Amino acid sequence: MLQSFALYADGSIPETELASLGKLLAGAVVVHGAQFKTLKRMDSRALVTIHTDLIDWLSRKIAEAGKGSSKVKKTKNALLFFKTLVALAGALDGKEAMKM
Repeated sequence: MLQSFALYADGSIPETELASLGKLLAGAVVVHGAQFKTLKRMDSRALVTIHTDLIDWLSRKIAEAGKGSSKVKKTKNALLFFKTLVALAGALDGKEAMKM
């Protein structure tokens, strides 16, 4: 996800592809069966770790942006990155989501 966001920030890939990646990864986190019943789920602690690591990385990138229009642009791009994280958060329990 870090590399895909870096490609998006550089303008190499469009916004739709980054959002699609989050949806695709969400399908790998939870395996659904008939009638949307959850068959398998990734460990919640691992998901929380993934989220917190990505949020820390993103906040460092925004802080490194400096001042002026560059920081504004990177901050706007960062908001899209959260859309990809929201897709992954669907597999979390309420208690685990609060840890983020």
